[in-house]
Amino acid sequence: MAPDDLVLACGQEMEHLSGIGEVADHMNACGICIGNYGALDGSDIASSGSAEYMELKQLLASYSDGDQQGWEAEFRNLRENDAPAIRALTLSVLRHGITTPILLGGDCRVWDGHHRLYVAHALGFEQVPIQHAGDIK
Repeated sequence: MAPDDLVLACGQEMEHLSGIGEVADHMNACGICIGNYGALDGSDIASSGSAEYMELKQLLASYSDGDQQGWEAEFRNLRENDAPAIRALTLSVLRHGITTPILLGGDCRVWDGHHRLYVAHALGFEQVPIQHAGDIK
């Protein structure tokens, strides 16, 4: 049996789903999961709180991942090298939304939130909560 943080509302173990795309497909098809999490368009689970929001496509086009390899390479690296953390974060986002905004630097880099961006992108979110580094107090 998988740890509770890797089991969906219907009892499906996330580790038996081959990727985040399969998780999203399952979530949108499963009546139990839709009842517990809502449909996966990001509208009802995008975030809690009153953060500023940015279109995900705009963020990925305007801000770099930091190592200048590009988001495709960054997301592939996360998927291949940090799968357990991605699965756990996916379930957390499905349950609670993105509760910590993506931190954007004045140098047009994402300073914090690469995993959250990957999960939001993979789940098809249109917007994500953001915070500009200059806004930190």
